[in-house]
Amino acid sequence: MDVSIRRGTPDDADAFCDLFNRLYDRHVDARYFRWRFFSTPFPTDLWVASAGGEPVGFYGAHHLPAADGRSRHTFAVDIMVRPKSQRRGVFRHLASAARKASFGATICVMANVAARDAHVRADGWSHVSTIPTYVAEATPVDPDSAYTVRSITRFADRHTRLWDALAASQPQLRATRRDASYLNWRFADNPWHDYTAFEFERNSTLS
Repeated sequence: MDVSIRRGTPDDADAFCDLFNRLYDRHVDARYFRWRFFSTPFPTDLWVASAGGEPVGFYGAHHLPAADGRSRHTFAVDIMVRPKSQRRGVFRHLASAARKASFGATICVMANVAARDAHVRADGWSHVSTIPTYVAEATPVDPDSAYTVRSITRFADRHTRLWDALAASQPQLRATRRDASYLNWRFADNPWHDYTAFEFERNSTLS
């Protein structure tokens, strides 16, 4: 199969959403596409595989700053290949483009079974673990005058400082740097999920 790989543009919204909505029960629209790939506060790549002039696959990559403020890791998102084009080399081309653009950063793929198997079989990736799901009932807690909990609509510099203090106290931490710009993108501006954020103070100190 003759496949060409290019970087995605905002003009790919219709093709991306059409393929996503054919493959998954949960549907997206152009707002999700723009938020996911063109409104991020960190470098982001979208790779598009085309055959015969038509998009047949997509592979997104978020290049996220790490907690230490120096390194970064790449998180692969929205990996899709048109069913009629699967098992014809499209995925391998997309994954190769993503790996080259990561500049040696660690790449994490949180995949469904199909994408997991494609990575492991196609290019020597390793299945590290399966994330478990837990459910718990909420437990009422008696109010305490030392505690204050309030909802917020946006994250601010004070939340960045809170995160930086946490990261500095745990140099072994391996995580995305959760500063205000990341938190606002991830939660406040998310067009797919409606989040409510809360901040917690103890004796007037943000915790």
